[in-house]
Amino acid sequence: MKYTLLLLAMFGLAFNCMAQEKDSLASKFESIVYFIDYPAITSKAKCDSIIRTSRSNWAGYTDEESDYFASLIEEKSKKVKNKESKYFWLNLLAGFQSVRQNVGGANMVYLECLDIATQIGDYKKKDVVYMALSNLYYENGLYDLVIETCKNRIGNGEESSDSSLLIQSYKFAGWFYTNIGQQEEFRNYQDSAVFYNKIVYENAPEGDNSVFGEAAIIYSFSLARSGKREEALILTKHCANEVFSENPNYKARFLEQVVLNYSALEERDSALFYLDEMIKHSNGLKPIEGAQKFQLPDGQLTTITNQPYALLTYQKLGMDQKSVDLIEYIRSIDSLNIHSYYDLMFDKMAADAYLNLGLYKKASETYNNYIEKKEKAHKEEISSLRDAGVGYANAQINMEQKRAKEIENQQRLLAEQEAQNKRNIIIFFSVGSFGLILFLALMIKRFKDSQKQKQIIEIQKQEVEKHRNKIIDSIRYAKHIQNSILPNDNNIKEHLPGFSKFYLPKDIVSGDFYWFYHENNISYLVLSDCTGHGVPGAFMSLIGFNLLKDIIVEQKESQLSKVLEKMDEGVIQFLKQHNEHASDDGMDMSIVRIDHIKNELTFSSANQSLYVKKGEIVELKSVFRSIGGYVKKRSRLPHFNEEKISLEGVEAIFMSSDGFEDQFGGEHNEKLGKTRFVEILAKVDNPSSKTIENAFAEWKGDNPQLDDITVLSLFFKS
Repeated sequence: MKYTLLLLAMFGLAFNCMAQEKDSLASKFESIVYFIDYPAITSKAKCDSIIRTSRSNWAGYTDEESDYFASLIEEKSKKVKNKESKYFWLNLLAGFQSVRQNVGGANMVYLECLDIATQIGDYKKKDVVYMALSNLYYENGLYDLVIETCKNRIGNGEESSDSSLLIQSYKFAGWFYTNIGQQEEFRNYQDSAVFYNKIVYENAPEGDNSVFGEAAIIYSFSLARSGKREEALILTKHCANEVFSENPNYKARFLEQVVLNYSALEERDSALFYLDEMIKHSNGLKPIEGAQKFQLPDGQLTTITNQPYALLTYQKLGMDQKSVDLIEYIRSIDSLNIHSYYDLMFDKMAADAYLNLGLYKKASETYNNYIEKKEKAHKEEISSLRDAGVGYANAQINMEQKRAKEIENQQRLLAEQEAQNKRNIIIFFSVGSFGLILFLALMIKRFKDSQKQKQIIEIQKQEVEKHRNKIIDSIRYAKHIQNSILPNDNNIKEHLPGFSKFYLPKDIVSGDFYWFYHENNISYLVLSDCTGHGVPGAFMSLIGFNLLKDIIVEQKESQLSKVLEKMDEGVIQFLKQHNEHASDDGMDMSIVRIDHIKNELTFSSANQSLYVKKGEIVELKSVFRSIGGYVKKRSRLPHFNEEKISLEGVEAIFMSSDGFEDQFGGEHNEKLGKTRFVEILAKVDNPSSKTIENAFAEWKGDNPQLDDITVLSLFFKS
């Protein structure tokens, strides 16, 4: 008896410790816990107060606090039956996931909110979700999804017959298109931005009010960015000098736009006149809370927010000494906390100005400082994205594997039970009539238990399928991310008209990627085959893409062998491959550099060949060395080299990952191999030919695809 009491006391102590730990977390979320536990609170003001208090602390939660808070909200969303209540809690959960940078999680929950709003026919709730999704996609650079969501939002506004909802959808479509239109591949959306912003502007009540002010500002932005500077100038001067002449804050904002428009039109005197007006006007403004004011070298008092406009004006008008004086003065103020965006902007502008003034040493130092800061910020961003994505994917995969294992065990037990039932039936025929009724009752009971067990397994199978679908949805979402970093075909064809590709990932996302850059009559085309395929290969491709952009675009490295060496160093540093315990992940890569003036091609490669068609196919071979991975005696590896050829008489070139050559198929189910691959390439005679795609499908037959496939073709005019 005493041992029993002792055991119960130990259990009680352990339970009490667990309760105290949970209570310590619950005390931090007292208001929200109270709100969840007592659903009788229906006052909207009370709801908003509790949510605002909670939302203001989101960014500061620890991982443990975040998990606890999310579990509370998710638990509540599952308990409520009313769809409007479920929408409320899921919308709160999605907002929390977004603040915590869980992009995939936020996306899935927002889509669930959208489904509920559609079911109940609430157009305003759908509008709220579309807005949240647009912001989520925009903040993460998924511009194609932003555009798709804006179109859906406008369709929702049109379907609702609510003019205010429709104008609101136009307003934000105009804003997003204006900003996205600055990207090269989305330039064609600038006209759409002007169209929507004009509608919003014309429907706003003209006068000294914020509705008209905001509509006019974004309309002027879109006019300027679409090249309609004269129209933008007329609008901004009208607003600054007439509509908002008595409103100091809006007047200042429109003066800024007047200055930039005059600078872009290279009307020097007018730009400097309005720049002076803008700075003078700032003296009379009441500073926004937290804004810093300081004196310029000439004694005028201004705010830090004016400086980008002043610097952009000086730079556009070629006033390099003015730019340098202002930047050096800003840097000399110790008490000034400059936002990282402006900090990078000032460094880049200063480097350009020093270069134009012939101060080459200072230009070099400032530019190196700019590159170092930008690289640091970039690596932190990519590292965060990689860790979040891998963690999310692994968690989902582990969950599916665990559930699959459970079902496998249950199926095995069920099979054993059914085998035993069969043995029992055989025994039954040898038993006398005395036990017949009893035995039948037992068999019926076991049969019912077996059927019930089958039903349970079927339900669990459905749960696994549900989890599997969630993982696939998440990977499809990752495909949008990967597609957004791949170069736009039209952009490539603008400089290389004979370009075509055969790009076929094994899974939804790919470990192969291609990259393009053009500047000063020089085109770079890169093909890379990363370790693995699917999600792991896609994350490696993200690393490779950003390293290429940094080395070629930012560092201006044009020697291809050095590009590959720097890629090798970058992958090793990023994946910490400094000892034998490190991962062996890496990539094969080939780069071509085309000089359109000299009509010549330079080629360098890590474990990939280039095929040149000049009558017959000639293979330019690579050194036997990949990028990345741990190698004990790295100094003994062969150096990357370059090969330069004239394009005179060259019909085409082909770049390929190893997926096509390694594919099993054909009559004897064997690898395609290099010889057959070259024979296929020899038959390709124009960029629109489907020879490569058709040959792959015919060779593969019913066999599974083994690896990602990429073949880039580039034809030249004869």
